[in-house]
Amino acid sequence: MLQHVDSPPRGSSDSPAQSSNNRHKSNHDAAPRNGVTSLSTSFSLADGQSIAQLLQVAADMDLTFTFNARRSGEYCFEANAGRGVPAGKMIVIADLGADLRVSERVGPEEIDIEMWQKADWQQFLWAVRGKCYKALKSSS
Repeated sequence: MLQHVDSPPRGSSDSPAQSSNNRHKSNHDAAPRNGVTSLSTSFSLADGQSIAQLLQVAADMDLTFTFNARRSGEYCFEANAGRGVPAGKMIVIADLGADLRVSERVGPEEIDIEMWQKADWQQFLWAVRGKCYKALKSSS
C-alpha cells in the first residue's frame, strides 16, 4: 500500500528515510494530512458494520459465513457443497486485537496459519477475498 510521506521541516535532523521509518512504526489514528489518511488499526471484527461487510464478501463469493463463539470468536468462510472443495474446508479468522489469526482448515485440522497485522479495513477485505478465492474457489 502506498502512503504519502512528508519531508521533515527545514532544520530537522531527520532525513526523509528516517521520517518515513518513524511513521511506519507508529500505529496511530491521526487526522488526514494533505488529503491522505493514515493507517487505521481500530477496526474490530465484532463491530456490526464489519460483520455486515464480511457477510457481503460471503454473498458475493457464494460462500457460507458463520461465527463460532466456542472457539474464542472465530469468523468462518466455507465453500458451499458441490464445488469440488473438500467438505469442511474453511478460512477461519480470529481477531486478536492488533493482529488477526487467519487459518485454513479441513475439518478440525489446521493446514495453514498466518498472522496478519491490522491495517486498512478495505485492504483487509480484499485480502480476505483473495484468501477465500485461493483456498475455496480455485481448483489448484
